[in-house]
Amino acid sequence: MKEKRYLKPILFLAAVLAAGIVIFMAARTVLNNRTAVLNMDDYCSISVSGVNGHGTAQVIIDTNALYTDMNQKLREIGVQSFLEDTELEGSWLDNEFIQGLAEYGLFEGAVKCSLDKSTDLSNGDEITLSYEIDNEFLKEYRLKFTGKGMKKEVEGLQEIETFDAFKNLELTYDGKAPDGEVYLSGGEDWLNYTASPSEHLSNGDKIVVTVSYSNVYPEEDYINKFKRVPESYTKEYVVEGLSGYVTKISEINDSTYASIDRTVQSIIQKNIDDNTTIANKDAIKEVAKEGVYLLTTSDFNNYSWFYNKLVVVYKVSYKTATADKSYYYYVIFHNLDLTADGTISLDLNNYDAPLAYTYTWLDEAYADGDFVELEPNVYATGFDSIDKIYDICVLPDLSSYQMETDLPQQ
Repeated sequence: MKEKRYLKPILFLAAVLAAGIVIFMAARTVLNNRTAVLNMDDYCSISVSGVNGHGTAQVIIDTNALYTDMNQKLREIGVQSFLEDTELEGSWLDNEFIQGLAEYGLFEGAVKCSLDKSTDLSNGDEITLSYEIDNEFLKEYRLKFTGKGMKKEVEGLQEIETFDAFKNLELTYDGKAPDGEVYLSGGEDWLNYTASPSEHLSNGDKIVVTVSYSNVYPEEDYINKFKRVPESYTKEYVVEGLSGYVTKISEINDSTYASIDRTVQSIIQKNIDDNTTIANKDAIKEVAKEGVYLLTTSDFNNYSWFYNKLVVVYKVSYKTATADKSYYYYVIFHNLDLTADGTISLDLNNYDAPLAYTYTWLDEAYADGDFVELEPNVYATGFDSIDKIYDICVLPDLSSYQMETDLPQQ
């Protein structure tokens, strides 16, 4: 009987212990199944800065508050505080996990915050913040995030002013038309200026200068720092002040022709005096300009030695005892410069002319080279037709030059 009395307390204690174990295990199971829940709305806000029309917005996450609350909630469900753990490596809450707690990429991208609009903002615009949460991924960390998101009306952005970005810009032209160049200087600090076209320029050409932002201060940075924008990003300019080369017969003025005539008359007269068999110089009745061929480069970058050539054609009238005859002579001048004020300059001592020579053998007259026979044994340096001058002076250059003439077309 006594043994039975002692049995009851033991059985009761065992039952109590068993019940306690069951209760403890049940409590532990419940605790281990709990999840720390955090609302992102409690930690996120929208920050707007900049100037009206060019404002920017970003999401601000109060990570200190987020970490503190996460720490507390994890401890409440029986998870050791990883913020206080000094031996995290290799655990399920290691450094890689902690490093994932960053703006726009919480928990390796499991929680993403995004704005429907973040640039070019104006006062009165409405911005919406939303979340993309992968709670399935967060289960293994015993975490869950919620959040409805939020809206914010943009306000308080400073108004910006406009200014003339070209006011202090200087254009300098260099070289000669049609291959002039333009150089830009001055302008506004922290802005870039480009001209198009910038080379192969002639007076009267139009170029467009464009303003762009520098790498130091891209557009948004520039506007937010200086609180102003160019009133225009392009401006058209007309090229002027370039010297160049004659490209049209109409550009050759009377003063230039007068200087050319005096030079050519002298060249022909000297040729008659020195290189002709004409005994009676009085037989030369007139030396007059017939016209010109003007050759200019068709491709300025591939010019053939000279930028332009002026072939001046003269007619020499000769009177024989029985008839009136004539022959033709040419002189070629090179590189006629044309200044901005219309003045033409050329080197009158730099020229090409026909080449011939005469000689007498056994009382017979002979000639060689570019010569014409006016009558038996009477020769002169020149040609009996303009066609021959064209063939010699113009035709070989037409592949590299453009030709204009005031002579009858051959």
